[in-house]
Formats: sequence, structure tokens, C-alpha cells
Amino acid sequence: MADDWYAEIMNDPRASHSKLLDKALPIPPEEMKDMPASGAYITIDPAGFRKHSDDNVIVAHEVRGDAHCVVNMEGGRLNPEEVVLAAIQMALEYKASLIGIEATGYQQSLCFWMDKYIANMGLGDRIAVVELSPHGRAKESRIREHIAELTHERCYIMKEEDRNIYTWYAHLYKIGKRDNRDDWLDAPAYGLDVRREYMHLVKPIDETPTAYQPASAGLQFNTLF
Repeated sequence: MADDWYAEIMNDPRASHSKLLDKALPIPPEEMKDMPASGAYITIDPAGFRKHSDDNVIVAHEVRGDAHCVVNMEGGRLNPEEVVLAAIQMALEYKASLIGIEATGYQQSLCFWMDKYIANMGLGDRIAVVELSPHGRAKESRIREHIAELTHERCYIMKEEDRNIYTWYAHLYKIGKRDNRDDWLDAPAYGLDVRREYMHLVKPIDETPTAYQPASAGLQFNTLF
């Protein structure tokens, strides 16, 4: 009912074919909800942390059968250290073996600090950090490709609240404009690049190593930033 809501409540009568998302996101089938993951990975769309910056968005993906599912999305106006620690915590929660970071321009430095923290926490042999690049593709085309994966049920957003956030930003998106708030759309779309380039690094990992807790506690008082 998203199109009706935008037309009647938001006074936005644009035809559905002119929108980025022209149908409701599919709800995952029941069997998908209970299916164990055969691997997991994290994607990050970094941003600044000034008052008017876009959100830094961190997304957890799980491989469930033939589908790559978005299982958690978190974000906000986070400083670089908060992004690093939140991403590592999410990787540990979902037993992700890879963290992929959009690395265009200055954002490449986040990969360095992520690697540094992971090494200091004793997780260097568990979690790989890789750079994700648009490879010359327009951001809109990458987001459209991911939306096609979702609407054709080759990928699912598992949590209702995450589907609502994704749908909200997809309907706010103005096709052809350069100043869209697309961080909540772009971060999950980078999962396509992990699938194409880095799936050999996505594998099940063991439980959280015992070395993690004392290492992370020490970093609280001796930050790298």
C-alpha cells in the first residue's frame, strides 16, 4: 500500500513506474527465517559525522540457501571509531568472516583503522577487511540492481523494521538527482560486490575467541584515534 499512502497522505501522485521501488518488498518465507546461515559478511557505507552528514550505515548479510539475506541494518551520525567498533561487534554477533567498506577517497582510511582494531582484538585470522569500489558504475544503477534482487526474491530483508526503513528511503529517492539520501539503500547494495569478488572469503567461523574480551577492553582506554 506504499503507493496509495504516498499519493493520498503525502500528496505525491507520481506513477509507480517513475519510482525507484514500484512494489512492496517481499516478506521472507517462513522456511527462510529458521534456515541456518552458511556464512555471513558486513558491508559499510561510510559518511561524515558533522551535523548535516549522511548516516554511516552498517549492514549484516547472511547466506541462507541460495539467497543472500540482509539480517540487520544499523546506522547514524557516527564518528570513525564508533563505526569501526559497531561493525566489529556486528561481525562477531553474526559470525561474519568479512567486512567490506566502500573505499572511495578519504573513506579508504577506514579500512586501515578497521584492520588495526581487528588485529589488536586478536581477530586477524577470523575477519578479513576488504575495499568495495563502484568500479565506475553509477550509484543509482547499483541500487536498482539490488532492488531487482529483492523484488525477484533472490535476496530478502529479514526484519520488518529494516524493510520499512529501506522502503521509506526508496520512496524518498528522486530518480536522476545527485543529492539523494541513499545511504540506507547503498550499504545493502554493496552486498552484490561481495558476492562477485569476495565470496571465497565468506565462510563459517568459530565462536568468539576468548582473546577478544580483554583486547577490546584495553582499547577503551587506549584508543587508536
